[in-house]
Amino acid sequence: MTAFSIVVQPPARAQVSTTLYPPLVAELHFRGAVTGHYFFAMALLLTREGNIVEGGLSGTTSVNGVDVTAAGASRTTIHFPYTDLAILAEGAYKIRVDLYKVAYDRPESYDFQAHAKSSRITVVNEAVPAVSTG
Repeated sequence: MTAFSIVVQPPARAQVSTTLYPPLVAELHFRGAVTGHYFFAMALLLTREGNIVEGGLSGTTSVNGVDVTAAGASRTTIHFPYTDLAILAEGAYKIRVDLYKVAYDRPESYDFQAHAKSSRITVVNEAVPAVSTG
């Protein structure tokens, strides 16, 4: 069975146009190995009602997966780190990450696989204190 989720949530509160820290990280986890294809994911900003906010995110919104599978593991783990995302307007949002699969022999074609949503992020136009991550 395949599992796709957000394993590192962005901060609950952020300043407008400031890089989110901690950065959002999505994870794909499945049994077996990756053969003949790779995965990429796209981040989209959603309103409270679930509508997509066009142009609401700055930074790298499409990333290739990074295989972080431990040697000898029977399950594959792939991370999708979004290290430079920022939200460009005040409000309450979620980030949805859409996962796609691409065959090496057909790079012009891709198939939607799954999506995951972050927890809510409140974005304000004032300084937000840094939060300790541990």
